[in-house]
Amino acid sequence: MSEQQENLAATLAKVYSLDDLEAALPPSLTSKLGEGDKGVRRTMSMLIGFAPRNPNATFDRAAFNTLVAFDYEAKEPFSPKDAEEMLQVALESGLLTQEEGDKGPRYRVNPQLHAIMKRLMEDE
Repeated sequence: MSEQQENLAATLAKVYSLDDLEAALPPSLTSKLGEGDKGVRRTMSMLIGFAPRNPNATFDRAAFNTLVAFDYEAKEPFSPKDAEEMLQVALESGLLTQEEGDKGPRYRVNPQLHAIMKRLMEDE
């Protein structure tokens, strides 16, 4: 894990509510998904989409597009272009890892992130 990924995990581990999480998101992450509030909202949607995943399970691109690349505020999926952007940001930031499966790439949520998001979602 890179130093930037470790810093992100350490920052997220210190939050105790979704509001705290939103405030703690580093601009270096959110700006990759849009300017200002748009990037923050997209990052929050992505993180919320990770919460229900089983930390030991992998999922394919279709599941990512359906469950993670979904705007929970607007209650609609992001465009294919935006979903691809979210996937790349998640992989680059260490929020997801990619593994090769029998039928193509599979993705797994970072176990630290999963534990944090599960805790935050249960507290809301």
